Amino acid sequence: MKTYLRALVYILITAFFVSCSFSGDDDSVTEPTDPTLPRAPLPSNNAQNQPLVVTLSWIYDGAESFDIYFGERTPPRTLIAANRVQNSLIVPGLDYSTRYYWQVIAKLPGGNRVEGPIWSFVTKPRGTTDEGYVLIDYGLETELPSFVNVYFQVIDLNGIGIDNLTASDFEVYEDGERVSESESQIQIIKSAQLPYTLQIVLMLDNSSSLLNQLDDIIIHATNFVNSLSPQFEMAVFKFSEDPILLQDFTSNKALLINAINDIRNDVFETTDLYGAVIAGANKMEDSFERDEIIQSAMIIFTDGDDTQAEHTLAEALKAASSKRVYTVGLGPDIKPEVLEKIGNAGFFAIGDVGELTDTFMEIEFELEKYANSFYQLRYKSPKRGNKLHDLLIQMVNNPNNSVIRGTFNSRDFFSANAGLYINPTANNPDGISELTLIAGGSQLVKAESFHGGNSPEYEWLSLAPNIVEVEVNTDNPAYATIRAVGSSGQSGVVRVRDLANGFTKTLTVRIQ
Repeated sequence: MKTYLRALVYILITAFFVSCSFSGDDDSVTEPTDPTLPRAPLPSNNAQNQPLVVTLSWIYDGAESFDIYFGERTPPRTLIAANRVQNSLIVPGLDYSTRYYWQVIAKLPGGNRVEGPIWSFVTKPRGTTDEGYVLIDYGLETELPSFVNVYFQVIDLNGIGIDNLTASDFEVYEDGERVSESESQIQIIKSAQLPYTLQIVLMLDNSSSLLNQLDDIIIHATNFVNSLSPQFEMAVFKFSEDPILLQDFTSNKALLINAINDIRNDVFETTDLYGAVIAGANKMEDSFERDEIIQSAMIIFTDGDDTQAEHTLAEALKAASSKRVYTVGLGPDIKPEVLEKIGNAGFFAIGDVGELTDTFMEIEFELEKYANSFYQLRYKSPKRGNKLHDLLIQMVNNPNNSVIRGTFNSRDFFSANAGLYINPTANNPDGISELTLIAGGSQLVKAESFHGGNSPEYEWLSLAPNIVEVEVNTDNPAYATIRAVGSSGQSGVVRVRDLANGFTKTLTVRIQ
């Protein structure tokens, strides 16, 4: 029989919390209106009928990070997140009909701290169901001429990725006012169009109790590798006496299959299950850069419990607490209650090794949905000037209170028509069409395409190479160094094309 633990503790931005064993009697908390404190809480102060998975969010400018305290008593005493950069946090596992208190401590540059007010909310009564979606914030950035880019993920309250959302499913608010979808050109870009990779740690038990089934395990694990899509990479471990890395992350299926075949070697009569969890969790490092987005998951296959006792269950759970982990247990010697705790994304109990391919395929289906639930929301902001603005993004008709909040500065924003420009600025949005250099001199210039619809692909060419040379930056082809190699009084033309969007720009270079 297959069972599941659909907990949200694996959410990359979620921290485990320990609920206090006592409760408070105070049903009201006074909220100061001081704008220098953390403000605008969601759920709003004293909110009722909140879900059992709640997204806490607030507004505060100028902090390096935040500490969040939470509990059933005021003041809340349990630190559920420390040094958090985002101004939101998902808290799972709440009880019905319970008042919870929370407080945000803003940590400022230089070591100063600002204690926010104590807020509270009450969860919904037993017998009601939780519906809706959770938005997981991975960061915000601005881009000229006036774009705001927000990276996030959407899952349901069972932790399953939601992979079919479009721009019409979201509402964007700046400073409390809704941004027009048509005028702002709101776009939703999915993981397939982003530099996105989901890295899988495959952890295979090869202890002596599985010796007669290793050939079958190899076949099923090989089938799993062969079915993976290009956006996946995998690392392979085996573990009995110790966890051993057989192959680091790669999308090369031949290398992965060779590593899987190695589980026949070094078979011992001991199982370091907890050590394997720790080693695999240490291998999982998520990264959210604009040019490289990496998320991770781990799949652990075993036929028993930890028999080595070098590590504890508590140590294993701590290592995996913020990771996405699936466990697959084979046969009667497993401890389901242990594998359920470790497998915070899902636990599968199978009676025969022949079920392993179907189990791997089901996990792969969930991982595909999880990978495709990563989005970039991109829109053109109407804001201008050196000012900070509050941003809020929410899903349309989402019964859960989960939103994305942040701030951005519109200091360098300007308006521009679709096209290719060289060195555009807020003061000179059309950029430059001419450049004057001394003989032998050079200057670095930058090409920028606006409103093209596709990621730009730049091609630079000097039409008079004996007068003007062009050296393209190999790491970022948007940049090129223009060098005057001719004589004073001569001139030449440099042409740059954006092949992906069909834009062309010429630059006349004069030598003085």
